[in-house]
Amino acid sequence: MKKFNFDILAKRKNTNSVKYDEYPYELPMWVADMDFVMAPKIKEALQKDLDVGSIGYTLIPQEFFSSIVNFYKDRYHTDFIEEDMVYVSGVVAAIDGIFIELLDKGDNVVMLSP
Repeated sequence: MKKFNFDILAKRKNTNSVKYDEYPYELPMWVADMDFVMAPKIKEALQKDLDVGSIGYTLIPQEFFSSIVNFYKDRYHTDFIEEDMVYVSGVVAAIDGIFIELLDKGDNVVMLSP
């Protein structure tokens, strides 16, 4: 597998970047932007969608799930099956789904900020 060079930084100043243009004299750690340039494969995939001329919701391809299974098997020597995975659109949606699945009406939940 080809290694990616995370030392090449993207030039984000003067691009309407919240991290670099809104707070030029600070380093706002709450902004989750990646500072390095994107991997060529990601850029190719995005360009393919851009070439269509419209961006919309897409189905999650089978390769997405199998790549996660393979990653965990190779990296952590852990086996699990694709049927045990559920794709969610974000952390809040995941927490909501867990609450719906595990809690009964009237149960109480305490969530502490990090």
